[in-house]
Amino acid sequence: MMRYRQAKYAIGQIVEHRHLGYHGVVIDVDYAYALDPQTFVEVNASLLEQGLPALDPDQPFYMLLTSETEDQLYVSEANLEEVMDDEAIQHEDLDLYFMGRQSGHYLPKHAFH
Repeated sequence: MMRYRQAKYAIGQIVEHRHLGYHGVVIDVDYAYALDPQTFVEVNASLLEQGLPALDPDQPFYMLLTSETEDQLYVSEANLEEVMDDEAIQHEDLDLYFMGRQSGHYLPKHAFH
């Protein structure tokens, strides 16, 4: 039986990418890598070429909205850290997921189980 790690970050929490420095807000969590396996291989090859550590697929991965791109980004837990500032994320899809902000967290529109 596969055991998943507990997610460190919650929906609505603001995080920072350890290596790239951008801030994002968590909109979804996968408890292990859940996208295309070929993409995972390509991303790991690119990371190694840049001198960065390869990703472990058996860790939580987070879907983020950031101010830096209109896309949603899929980032491993190992590449994220908590942010304690209250800087707002600017993204056109924020209103789809959140009803506002309070104490540095975004408030989800829907309950998550």
